[in-house]
Amino acid sequence: MPWTWSPAKDRDNRRKYGLSFETAQLTLERRLPMRERPMKKASSSRLTARQRAELEALADLADDRIDTSDIPEVRDWSGARRGLFYRPVKKQLTLRVDADVIAWFKSRAPKGRGYQTQMNVALRDYVRRQARLRKAG
Repeated sequence: MPWTWSPAKDRDNRRKYGLSFETAQLTLERRLPMRERPMKKASSSRLTARQRAELEALADLADDRIDTSDIPEVRDWSGARRGLFYRPVKKQLTLRVDADVIAWFKSRAPKGRGYQTQMNVALRDYVRRQARLRKAG
């Protein structure tokens, strides 16, 4: 999502909410789906004390004091996607997997890339099916 900085909008946001453009941008960028931002530790930089204070002040602001006139109310949720911002925590581990299983996943991945993701998808699908079977049984 491209961000366009405007001195007038920045002043308006600071006046209304005490929130700078930079803080709002950092906050919103952290909530983007993982596929839309690079997976680098640099993307999880810490907020400055000033930014934390701005966010705390915004959080303390009563809802009726927040001007949402420039944000249209969403009434049609038919195109909404559940879990769009859900990002499960990944944990690195060492796992011994049969060579033929790895070869099978690699053979179906473009240029051998993404096979671990596909293995994770297969494992998650298995876990979900097992959970459904337990509920049914």
